[in-house]
Amino acid sequence: MRHAPLVLLTLLSVLAPTRAGAQPQNRGGVGGSGMGQGEASVTSRADVTMSVESGPATSSEKLAQVAGNLSGALNDIRQCYTRIAGRRPVAEGAMRVRISLPAGRRGADIEVTLDRVTDRELSECVTRIVRAPSFRDVQRPATAFLALEFTNTATTGTRIVAERREDIAQGAVTVGPDGVARAAGRTPAGEVQFTITGAATTPREALVAIGRAVNARLGSLLDCRRHAGRRGANPAGQIAVTWRIAGGRRTATVGSSTVADPNAARCVTTLLTRGALPELPRAGEFQFSVTFAGLNVGGAVPPAPPATTPTPTPRASGAPSGAATSGRPR
Repeated sequence: MRHAPLVLLTLLSVLAPTRAGAQPQNRGGVGGSGMGQGEASVTSRADVTMSVESGPATSSEKLAQVAGNLSGALNDIRQCYTRIAGRRPVAEGAMRVRISLPAGRRGADIEVTLDRVTDRELSECVTRIVRAPSFRDVQRPATAFLALEFTNTATTGTRIVAERREDIAQGAVTVGPDGVARAAGRTPAGEVQFTITGAATTPREALVAIGRAVNARLGSLLDCRRHAGRRGANPAGQIAVTWRIAGGRRTATVGSSTVADPNAARCVTTLLTRGALPELPRAGEFQFSVTFAGLNVGGAVPPAPPATTPTPTPRASGAPSGAATSGRPR
């Protein structure tokens, strides 16, 4: 008899840093230091969702035993994804693995039944980790399914750029009645939108280039918004920055911020002064304004990750729908 699927393991979230190639530059404070291009480590969020479901002839007791054998694998998979996403932020997708434990023998049959992960190294790493446990203490026969979902904010930014490649290439630049050119950009759902204004003498080509560069890093601005919305806080607000570029050096001075999180402005200025932004003009002064939408736009901002890896606990068969979770409330 087949039991209803049982979700045993809760979300795991990790931060995978992505670092541009460092170049020797003079250093100082972020707000107005003039840190050189490509120095910083801009962080993206990499999420791993893992669940274990029962298969044929598998009671909740057997399922709990399987989950216990996989508790160490959970952390290993998280570390594997952190490492790979740090090098290749576009690695994401879903995997589903069947774990069959036949009666009368100790070995386990492991079969990947679904593999939509876009990174071969990640797929091989997960398969290797799942094969490692002995499952000796699991009552047999038993069958379980391990479901994994890998996502990260850097991929979101990359996807936005790919979908809007033509608009970005042309540059969303307008000229107002005052003769001042403005570049603009936004995520499709409107979670983040920005404008960049130059001086009256700023060439349109410079605004096109700078708008294209910031559009290409919308994923990093999304991450700034996510940080501002941790622990249920409302990330909504606007941050205004004076952004100066001189001979490859960049400074960013915050003029005002209505975002509740005081670190949100620092996150934005870090991107402007230290993030990898290709094809920037060699010199110029610009007014940069970014607006973060509230929690009701583009879905809720994910909460902060738990401090430690939770220990999986089973939900009894027939219990009300919804995942049984463990660890710190999210």
